[in-house]
Amino acid sequence: MKAKKFLSMVLALAMIFTLCVSAFADDEFKATATVKIPSITVTVPQTGTLFINPMGFTVKIADGEAASNDDEANTKTNSKIVSPIYTISNGSPMKLDVNVIGSVTPDSANKALTIATAPISSDDTKNSVFIYTQFGAVTGDDGEETFSPAPAAYTVPADSATTFPQLALTTKVPTKAVNVGTVAAGGDDPAKFGFQFLGDCTANPKLDWNAGDKVEVNLIFSFKPNLTPDA
Repeated sequence: MKAKKFLSMVLALAMIFTLCVSAFADDEFKATATVKIPSITVTVPQTGTLFINPMGFTVKIADGEAASNDDEANTKTNSKIVSPIYTISNGSPMKLDVNVIGSVTPDSANKALTIATAPISSDDTKNSVFIYTQFGAVTGDDGEETFSPAPAAYTVPADSATTFPQLALTTKVPTKAVNVGTVAAGGDDPAKFGFQFLGDCTANPKLDWNAGDKVEVNLIFSFKPNLTPDA
């Protein structure tokens, strides 16, 4: 009688163990992982205006709606290189690193024009032009944007620099884009990132400045999601 009870218990335990194993096998979970890549929506100006202003005259620079106004916000006075602040709009849901390849080319008909690679010395007598691009966050609209904070005078970047908010333009086209800053995340209200051409030119060269002293600047932009958390 005792042997029968023991055998019954063994059979019952074996049945319970079997049912448990079967239950785990039937409740298997499977999932497929896919990569979620949000689209980048960025608006970049295609063309612009740049003035070489050796005499430091007041120059009208506003475009679009703001050009109809006659207030001082639309002029630059005593600046040797003059341009509006141009804006990039980021409508993407993430902030973006802004990367640029920049260069400047003299007009092919003007053999005397020199493109300097640093601010021009006071004793330079050549028709020399130094142009750099200022990058950064901007406030304001309709051609009256301003940098926030305001840009400082041009400084040579440190050898260890990884971001270049001021980019000197030369005739040598770089082979690799450099990071010039980060534009905030946008969306229905796009975030703005500005750039402007500034610099220097020889005020009193041996050869008089003329309308043929032209240069063409070229900026090639690329953008990459910046996933570092905000401070």
